[in-house]
Amino acid sequence: MDSLSEEFMREIFRGRTATNIRWLGKNHLTVDWNLGKDSVDTEPLMSKPVQTVVLPSSYAIGIRIHKTTSDIYTHVLLNSNHPFVKWLEIVRGACDQSKHGLNHKQLRTLMELIHETTRRGGGRGLQSLIAYLDGWRKISNLPAKLHPPKINLEPDMFVLKPPENLPAKTSSGRAPRSKKSKRVQTKKRSKTRTGSKKRK
Repeated sequence: MDSLSEEFMREIFRGRTATNIRWLGKNHLTVDWNLGKDSVDTEPLMSKPVQTVVLPSSYAIGIRIHKTTSDIYTHVLLNSNHPFVKWLEIVRGACDQSKHGLNHKQLRTLMELIHETTRRGGGRGLQSLIAYLDGWRKISNLPAKLHPPKINLEPDMFVLKPPENLPAKTSSGRAPRSKKSKRVQTKKRSKTRTGSKKRK
């Protein structure tokens, strides 16, 4: 991916959405990119690429992968199965309707902090996010569902670790696949697939 020009990268990923994120052996994360309406450049509040998807982990809030439609920022994937991200979607709905005094300015600040924390792998930005959430809890007259979940945010919630029992890659550079998965992948030719090695 690093050898592709920024202009070519934008053309490849424009109009596509990340799906079917999974591990193919240890240290090799694979993403399918489908053409569809929910593309990487449709985040309404920022010009930074961020999507909500299903990640192969119940612990990870989000991860960074590689650049897609932005010349500057790496692509961020948020885990739709995580309680924090589920809360974020509830907040987005309340901000869209200006309920309980919430607005898009607050949501944008929240999204910026989440994006920064995630693209830094839980490093710089995490303490600012925690401080902002502490302030959010002090907003008066908010119903319980709009209060951030009681989760101690840790840096390793913004990286994705492979399960311990995954097989190593074969000599061909790929993890062993079942015959069923081979048939499915052969039929889905409209996809673009990318893979990234686990960052150390």
